[in-house]
Amino acid sequence: MIAGYWEGDLITGSQNKSCVGTLVERTSGYLVLSKMNSKSALNVN
Repeated sequence: MIAGYWEGDLITGSQNKSCVGTLVERTSGYLVLSKMNSKSALNVN
């Protein structure tokens, strides 16, 4: 594994009413969660 390698994902709730963005640093397992107001491109970027 290479240090500094991040992987991201978007988790949506039931009926697509809520979503959470996740970022994981693969080497250390450090996790960042972010509550998203919507899953539009402006909010995800």
